[in-house]
Parts: sequence; C-alpha cells; structure tokens
Amino acid sequence: MRGVSQWHPAVLAVFFAAVLAVTVFAAHPVLTAISLIGAVCSCAATGSLGRAWDAWFYVLLPLLTAVTNPLFSHYGDTVLFWLWRIPYTLESLAYGTVTGLALAATLLWCRCMGQVMTQEKWLALFGRTVPRLALALTMAMRFVPMLRRQGRAMWQAQKAAGLAAPAQKRSRVSSAVRLLTALTAWVTEKAVDTGRSMQARGYGLSGRTAYRRQRFTAADGVRLVVIATLAGCALAVEPFTYYPLLSGLSFANGAWAAYAAFALLAASPLLIAGKEWIEWRCYRSRI
Repeated sequence: MRGVSQWHPAVLAVFFAAVLAVTVFAAHPVLTAISLIGAVCSCAATGSLGRAWDAWFYVLLPLLTAVTNPLFSHYGDTVLFWLWRIPYTLESLAYGTVTGLALAATLLWCRCMGQVMTQEKWLALFGRTVPRLALALTMAMRFVPMLRRQGRAMWQAQKAAGLAAPAQKRSRVSSAVRLLTALTAWVTEKAVDTGRSMQARGYGLSGRTAYRRQRFTAADGVRLVVIATLAGCALAVEPFTYYPLLSGLSFANGAWAAYAAFALLAASPLLIAGKEWIEWRCYRSRI
C-alpha cells in the first residue's frame, strides 16, 4: 500500500470521497457488492482489518439491517408473510440487505482511510485553509486509540486498587461512572495541552512552514481526472428501484461499463499493492 500512501493528500481525499459517494448514494446491489469486496481487499492490503472477531460485526450488521427493516418499512407489493399483522415484504428485505451491506462497506472504507490518511496528511490538506478543522480531525484520530489504551490502563489500576467490584450491579455502574469521569478529565486535559502546544509553535499563523511539503504533480492531476471519470461512470448507471416492485438488474453495455469503472476504482489500492509485490519479487530474484 506504499504506492497509494505516497499520493497527494488531495488525491487520497477525493478517492475515498468518490468511493463513499457511490457506495452511499447509488443504493445499487451490484455497486454495493463491488464496494464491499473492494473495501475488504483494501483493508487487507493496508493491514487495517483488525482482529478476527471484528469480522462478526460486519457480518451481523447487514443481517440485522435486513431482518429489521421490513418491521419498520411496510412498503412493497410482495408480501412474504405476516408478522403481528405487519406485512413482511420482499422489497423491504432487499432494501434492508443492500443498506446493511453499504453500511458495512462504508465502515470498512473509513477504516482503510484512517490507515492511509495519516494526521500529517490531514494537516497538509487543511492546515492552511481551515487550521482549526485540521487540528480537530487529527486530534480526534489520535485520541481514539489513546482513549482505548488509557481506559484499559485505568480499569486495570482500579482493579488493582480494589475499586472495581464486578458482583453487584450498583457497584459496577458506579465503577463505570468513576472510570468515565477520570477518562473525560484526562482527555480534556490532553486536548487543552495539545492546543496550547500547537499555539506556542505558531500553528495557524500566516507564513508558517510545513515539516514536509506535499507537491501536487502532473501525475496527481491525472489521478484526479481518472478518479472523477470512473466515479462519474459508476453514478451514471441506471437506478435500481425497490418499491413497489424490485426492478431487474440491468446488464446492458452501459451498465457493464459502469460496473467495470467502479470495480476498477474500488480495486485500485489492491492493484497497486499487487504491482508493488510483483516488483519486489522481481527485485529479490535478481539478487
């Protein structure tokens, strides 16, 4: 994933924005499936899949959305069965399934973006135009893993001191409130210290230089054009309707072009990682 990580931050931001826009706004079964497969492969290429038990969340989320959506949305003409005098329709089930898969794909793409778009790149992208937004984004990205580590350390300290009582409900609630209060105070103090430190270093002032300059090259411009073209082709696909009846999937020439364009866009991180792996193997074979 080193090749994608070396892209300009603006190109990376446009790439993830384009993939997420197609995933969220298209609501198309084929595009959603392509996005989910591409997100899983990209997370595998960036090493951001996480632990094995995290996969259960991305499996249960679409199932839960698919099962519960017909209970709240009663649209559709194809009634599968009646549940407590509520029509359980095929159209609502299909829409809930696609929505759940799109939500899982969106979360996976966000995990991949968090791995590739580092704090330095967010600062390089928004540090001059909107420095407060860039600082807030980088602090939020940094504090999430810090909160997990600090919360675990505080919980272990409370257990060692005998303050964490696991038996009674009231004791467990009071222990959790005590931990949350300490963690809130800690993160507030860290945020204030970070803000004062950045202010002392002249962050946000005009004429401030950057640690690493991000130069926008002609290759980055070509990448932007390619990304915008592929995303536009994907969004130009014929809409898939769910209500009152499911429309058939279109596999005409234009639809195939849209599917192929989005597949190429979603698979670009994996393709670049594969290209780097092949080049590395070739270099090693010459030693």
